[in-house]
Amino acid sequence: MRIPRSRIFNTAAAYVPYPVGVGWARWFTGNALARRLFFGREIRSIKDVYEDRCGIRLDEPAVHRLLMANTLRLWWVFKLPKLSDGELDRYVRVKGLQELRALNRSGQGVLLASAHYFGTGSISLVLARRGFDVRSVRRSKPKRVPSYSQAQYVFVGGKNAVTAFKEITRIFRSGGMIHSLFDGLQGTGTVVRPFLGRNCHFRRALGELALREGVAIVPVSVRTELDGCIQIDFDEPLTIDLADVPVKEASEAVIERYAAYLDTAIRTYPWSFDPVRLDLFLRKTSVDEPDNAPSAAAS
Repeated sequence: MRIPRSRIFNTAAAYVPYPVGVGWARWFTGNALARRLFFGREIRSIKDVYEDRCGIRLDEPAVHRLLMANTLRLWWVFKLPKLSDGELDRYVRVKGLQELRALNRSGQGVLLASAHYFGTGSISLVLARRGFDVRSVRRSKPKRVPSYSQAQYVFVGGKNAVTAFKEITRIFRSGGMIHSLFDGLQGTGTVVRPFLGRNCHFRRALGELALREGVAIVPVSVRTELDGCIQIDFDEPLTIDLADVPVKEASEAVIERYAAYLDTAIRTYPWSFDPVRLDLFLRKTSVDEPDNAPSAAAS
């Protein structure tokens, strides 16, 4: 009988203590010989994206953390859901959770706005473990839900977009919580804002829908430290004075604030963000002139 490799990896990851896996990754990505043999091309790609394209200088600790986070990314997917509540509290640190809980208990809907950080999947996992009812937005539905997944999803891709937006609206109106990546490439409604030294398209549909429904938009950042701990920060909501301001203009203002937030997060913690996704986002969205495409939320 043929056993799937994913099941073998899943089983092995369950028995590797978290500090052991992190310690191995820290040593492996910091070893000079291992770097020459396994990470030469990756380091050149990282510096090409950050230093040459974005003007962000990476020191040695930043390169080390970035390599370690990229090495651990698949292991985290399998390992984090298997940690006990005590272990999860020890290895995933959270800032702003009390404020988020108070906001959620007020009955107001919440939109968690994050991006392609290493360890982004830990957001919904930690919140689910802490008793939050949160759903993550995904582009497409997998053939099967992995056994290690503890998150709930709303799938917005393809023909499911209209149904998905109705479901998201229902969740917002019931005071629920949605987590979405704000550096995604799907959707047609965009607004162009400065980002890492250039102008980039940001999709505005979900932000516009959140404003229409009076939802709090909370920016989230995730980063990894060399001790292997994942730090999640829930920051202050992106508030906009809606008095006499059309929703479209308000959504553009919110996205401008989020673009500035993400710009600062990447410049401050460059090892937190997946350089492959950053390179893809810059190549697909960089423009010289603003885009006035209609918003999907208004259609």
